Amino acid sequence: GFFNTEFPVFRMTGSNALMHHKFIVIDPGSVSNAWLFMGGTNLTRNQLYTDPNSAMTFEDQMLAKVYFKEFETLWGGTGNFFNLSESRRSRQKVEDTPEEMFLNTIPLRSYFSPSDGTTAGILRALEQAEDEIYFSLLTFTKNEIRDLLLEKQEEGVKVRGIINNINDNGGEYSTLRENGVDVLAANQNHIHHHKYAIIDPGTERSCLIMGSHNWTQKAEDTNDENLLVLYERDLSSIFLEEFMARWCEIDPLHPLCVEEEDPLDTALVQLRVAPHPAPSSDIGLLWSAETEEEFHFEVTSMSGQVLSQSRQVLFPGSNRLLVQHHFPSGFYNLRYWNDERQGRIPLMIVNSF
Repeated sequence: GFFNTEFPVFRMTGSNALMHHKFIVIDPGSVSNAWLFMGGTNLTRNQLYTDPNSAMTFEDQMLAKVYFKEFETLWGGTGNFFNLSESRRSRQKVEDTPEEMFLNTIPLRSYFSPSDGTTAGILRALEQAEDEIYFSLLTFTKNEIRDLLLEKQEEGVKVRGIINNINDNGGEYSTLRENGVDVLAANQNHIHHHKYAIIDPGTERSCLIMGSHNWTQKAEDTNDENLLVLYERDLSSIFLEEFMARWCEIDPLHPLCVEEEDPLDTALVQLRVAPHPAPSSDIGLLWSAETEEEFHFEVTSMSGQVLSQSRQVLFPGSNRLLVQHHFPSGFYNLRYWNDERQGRIPLMIVNSF
């Protein structure tokens, strides 16, 4: 893509270390126009159009400056041309960027490999899981992370994952399966190139781990890599939607992917969400029966986690669903039942920012 360009480009070759970054920094010196693009997505046709991948853009000067510092370390300073004598990569690098920061009000941690102890950062985040862990990876060979996932499963945390390279030397796929972890092999006709994990999505503890860093020893101590840990509920829910979409592509007959047949008589039970999509703070229910009726309600995530419960009487006409907390934008299920009938309504939440 950069052959015969008029601006300087240096190709890093001749080393066992991969320059595995996938980031772009734009105007890091600008307060109003600094941008960062980062993630696990290479800028190739297959990666952009075919392979499952993830990337994010941040309009934020702080993060742009942090990643620009990593670029200057590799580039060899601030000059217009690559400086081989000053360039530092792989194990030559030192930890010289901040780890703990805030993106507006979102706590985050930033890691560059191999100088920053990225695996320890991943373990630190996973250790905080109380309910659920989802991971989606190209390759997984890191024993310490495997052991922690097995420990969390023993504690009652639901662990679910997708791995592309199940036969890599030292791969953890078989061990996880043998110990009862719900993990799938990405058996599609493309490369499942994700490198992310989600912790307790939809809760106040929600956490997203993502970047270029595979869960391998080479990513930890050899390659030039980057990774962010973001404590943000909406992001975790968005990535959970992506996880479940890929999960159901791989195993469409999995119980999570097969719609249940609810005993619902639409001629008798005329309940719908209106308007739809709905805002989190004001979910409207249109009850078109002629008499009032009491129902139990549950809002669940697409993976089945119960997020809100209520019991209320619906009156003919417009009603408001009683919920306990704010829901991030995304897809949910609204279940309702009483002694005579029950049903489920797909629910889309769209919040304005």
